[in-house]
Amino acid sequence: TGNYGLTQPTRIPKLIDSYQFVLYKNEISDRLGVPRQFSDADVEGYKNGNDALNFPNTNWYEAVVKDLSSQTRHALSLTGGGEKVNYFLSGGYLYQDGIFHNSGTNFNQYNLRSNTDAQVTDNLKISVDLAGRIEDRKYSNFDSEEIFGRTLITFPTLAAYYPNGLPGAGVEGGLNPALMATGVTGYEREKDYFLQSNLSVEWKLPFITEGLSLTGIAAYDFRFNNNKTLNNNWDAYNYDKVSGEYINLVNNEGPIDLTEAFRNYKLTTYNVRLGYDRTFGDHAIGAFVAYEQSESYDEGISAFRTGYQTDQIDQITVGGSAGLNNDGTAFQLARRNFFGRVTYGYKDKYLAEFILRRDGSFNFAKGKQWGTFPGVSLGWRVSEEPFFERSVAFINELKIKASWGRLGNDKIDAYQHLLQFNPDNGYYFGTGNDRVPGLSMGVVPNVDVTWEVADNKNVGIESSLWNGLLNVNADYFYSKRSNILLPRNASIPTSTGLNSTNLSSENIGKVNNRGYELEISHHRNVNDNFSYHVGVNLTHAKNKVVYMDEAANIPDWQRIEGHPMDSWLLYKSAGIYHTQAEVDESAHLPGAMPGDIRYLDINGDGRITSNDRIRIYDSPTPMNIYGVVLGANFKGFGVNMLWQGQGSAQQVILPQQINDNATIPVWMFEDRWTADHTNGTMPASFDRTDSKNNLVSDFWIRNA
Repeated sequence: TGNYGLTQPTRIPKLIDSYQFVLYKNEISDRLGVPRQFSDADVEGYKNGNDALNFPNTNWYEAVVKDLSSQTRHALSLTGGGEKVNYFLSGGYLYQDGIFHNSGTNFNQYNLRSNTDAQVTDNLKISVDLAGRIEDRKYSNFDSEEIFGRTLITFPTLAAYYPNGLPGAGVEGGLNPALMATGVTGYEREKDYFLQSNLSVEWKLPFITEGLSLTGIAAYDFRFNNNKTLNNNWDAYNYDKVSGEYINLVNNEGPIDLTEAFRNYKLTTYNVRLGYDRTFGDHAIGAFVAYEQSESYDEGISAFRTGYQTDQIDQITVGGSAGLNNDGTAFQLARRNFFGRVTYGYKDKYLAEFILRRDGSFNFAKGKQWGTFPGVSLGWRVSEEPFFERSVAFINELKIKASWGRLGNDKIDAYQHLLQFNPDNGYYFGTGNDRVPGLSMGVVPNVDVTWEVADNKNVGIESSLWNGLLNVNADYFYSKRSNILLPRNASIPTSTGLNSTNLSSENIGKVNNRGYELEISHHRNVNDNFSYHVGVNLTHAKNKVVYMDEAANIPDWQRIEGHPMDSWLLYKSAGIYHTQAEVDESAHLPGAMPGDIRYLDINGDGRITSNDRIRIYDSPTPMNIYGVVLGANFKGFGVNMLWQGQGSAQQVILPQQINDNATIPVWMFEDRWTADHTNGTMPASFDRTDSKNNLVSDFWIRNA
């Protein structure tokens, strides 16, 4: 099999051009009462836009990001065997290109799998599964966050490439994002080698009783990681308008350096399961008890050298001795679990299931390591009832289901129950100039730290209508999470000297989450050669903080309890000031002027202070996630399409908080307040130094 696909950025902000940029910067200077950054001749040159050398106009997103990136996947499989032995072999290849022009980023994956099953006797089956995978990732030495950040803050008045093809130098130090994305600045290369092995034995025990079986699994997984990062020198040029020369900044970038790291990961898992499945007339009974334990260990080393004369021999041993460094770390974890399940079905119509887990984790102190987590589910296939079959013939399948279960979470920072000491810079003793290495005490331990718990309830239906032409599944869920690990630093006075850096977390947090899932699909076989399917799905979820440590004296309107986890504490705005009279007649920040954001005095003290901030319900976590699936098959050839989206998510965007010369979005420029446009809805021109318009407020909330 094989497939080829294309990906593209879902949303790219539209930023102002170079002419709009120089106007905006000059308006900032006018409001601050300082000389303008750009002369009238400069403004006119950028406005005309016919001199790309002296007055560039660069759309940096277009210069850095491609419209489409390719990905391809190929797979080959082989199956065979006989009466006693069966095998399955497969191999695959995956390639994904980066989203940047001339990208230094790509991903290659190679995988092999072998599954062999041997029926040794009528009651004994042995299976050996082996899987290997190589993942090869290549990046620029600058990560995507840095590249996109530079794309946003690099001025449109700077050239990505000059008309003669030489690359521009960016805002500073040759940091041109169009170059940073290509990898000429250096590279990061990461290779992962995976080996997964699984030996399983299934022994049926009819000589004891029919339906009884014993299963054992032993698994060993290994991963080897190699990461190599080279920071190179590169050519980037500033153009001197006076001399007409291109000045190469390559000598300003420092020496070439190299970091290389190796790490091994090992995971062993053992599972033993005693199961029973049998049918007695209309009654189907199933049960099993199992024991599982897992242990993992990883360790790694890294080395750093600088002072390379060339990037052509990128080996640690070639680097200089000045500034060299090496490091190493190791980590291990272990878990044990006892669990079981009992199922019962009557005529495949009434269904029941009970689950019980007893989980143990290394993350907790003795006496706190084990947690018990039960669960139960019930199902009723209404469509199997005679009265339903007679009266609602078009519904072929209708199942009503409900469940309750308790789950535990131990995925927390390890060893919080132990007193930890960390290496520090040491101290000077005697008359020598060398520090003596030392240890400092870490966070105060919490010997009572234990499992976080989620109490989950669910009700739903599964249905199929008109012989499978329409399928409708719906679920409603409600989850109560408790024992969430959080620091109690908000209610503890700072005078105690305790804070988030030295105060241990406690199992004090509580959060509720509720919502629903809906899935509707249609499938039809038009004839023997052609079929198609279409489906839609929607998930709606909303969380609410029930308890989180908060200071006792904060106003009610600032508390996070009763609001989403990611809700913001921010100032409430009422548009902008259009006139000086509006400023004078309201509570305002010192120095407020027409064109500044207007904030509301929530507590009515006649001032705008931090006590006027409010808690809002919006959150960057989407409440709605939806999708559409389309597909068709004709004579063995298939085409499938998946569309996904999200809704009811908000984000605070502060356009000038990245850099004091950030390129603002067009929506912020077009309707800004000016002396000639006092009815504008956007603030007058401002930069990062502005103390009034950069406050976190609901004015800057946008749909995510």
